[in-house]
Amino acid sequence: MLRKIAFVTFLALFLGTYAHAIEFPKGGSPFFYRQSTAYSSVTFNKIMEAYGLNLDMNKAVAADLPSSYAIAANGKPVFNKIPMAYIPTEYHDIFTAYGLELNEQYVQNELNIPSYARIAGDNVKFGSTRVAYGAEEWENILGAYSLPMKKKPVAAKPKPKPAPKPVIGDSDGDGVMDNVDVCPDTPRGAKVDERGCWALPNNVLFDFNQAELKEGYASNLDTVKNVFDDNPNLKVRVEGHTDSRGTEAYNQGLSERRAKVVYDYLIEELAISPERLRFVGYGESRPAYTNDTDIGRAFNRRVELTPFD
Repeated sequence: MLRKIAFVTFLALFLGTYAHAIEFPKGGSPFFYRQSTAYSSVTFNKIMEAYGLNLDMNKAVAADLPSSYAIAANGKPVFNKIPMAYIPTEYHDIFTAYGLELNEQYVQNELNIPSYARIAGDNVKFGSTRVAYGAEEWENILGAYSLPMKKKPVAAKPKPKPAPKPVIGDSDGDGVMDNVDVCPDTPRGAKVDERGCWALPNNVLFDFNQAELKEGYASNLDTVKNVFDDNPNLKVRVEGHTDSRGTEAYNQGLSERRAKVVYDYLIEELAISPERLRFVGYGESRPAYTNDTDIGRAFNRRVELTPFD
């Protein structure tokens, strides 16, 4: 699909046909909540319609559109009322289903949300984590999409080239740019989230309110062994976290028990030296996401692996 996007963009430039960007109301979008939150597809569709976009539920669209967003019934879309966050590739499929096209130049120069998409080489690389965005983030993301125009516009006078923007690096090479990287010293090979942190959500390792590794899911920790082998001087602190539900005392104990279980697995099953490990529980005291939504609370229930000296 990324090659198709690149080809369509190149062809549009070659033929001199320009895209008509989505027009946002002055002063910003009044349709999205400022705070990051997930929307039901019923609500999301109303937002898209407010910008003059309609979903044509033909067979091609139905094949590419996430079924959790809409299904076809007699050629018409049927939406759901369950708030849901999607991974960026699914958001992209939703936007293209409304007839929008991605502007790679905007992604390169204007999109400042690397958790959604960024340019890697000659292609667009989308994020791989489910994310709920806020109003300003959605305005930035939707600005990267446009509707094609049938007529060529009158050639305008060339505008002076803007001053080059400062180059933002990725010092730890984890794929998250330094200006948004919350954990800038992750070791080589570690799989990080959109914040740049080496973290695993608790639903991957534990059942709700439990501190025993799920059967069959401990293998998610086996990749940690490779990181330790590739970084012989690496020392890691296993950190347990919870959301804000429950008492502080209970959450503190739960976070410590989960951190200890992961710590024990790394030593006993992966043969990592105890001298290279520590474990600690932070309870609900260090939320990485909002605790006001189910999605935010789910991401706060996590175990992070943090290097230390």
